[in-house]
Amino acid sequence: MRRTTGAEVRCEVLGSAVTTFAIGGPLRYVVDIATPQQLQDVAAVLHRSGEAPRVLGAGSNLLVSDAGFHGWVVRLTGAMREVEFAADGAVVAGAGASLLRLSRDASA
Repeated sequence: MRRTTGAEVRCEVLGSAVTTFAIGGPLRYVVDIATPQQLQDVAAVLHRSGEAPRVLGAGSNLLVSDAGFHGWVVRLTGAMREVEFAADGAVVAGAGASLLRLSRDASA
């Protein structure tokens, strides 16, 4: 996957390592996505293989079973977590942005 998409794939990542509740068993495959283009590329590869991934943003408010998850987890990182505030008041937030950070920064 890294060769075709540039995205890093990790195997047997504990759910406790990628969620804010810090609980959960092994996730068979975790692919870290840093850009919208990587997301498109990885989605195309997984679609062609018939895989239905689960998308993980910042990992908050998520409980992973102790039994883990035996499929693909797409984890949004990098630019996919950015928040931008425009001068005209518009807010653009990546799908993996922290809702706590977004709400705190928007209220400031």
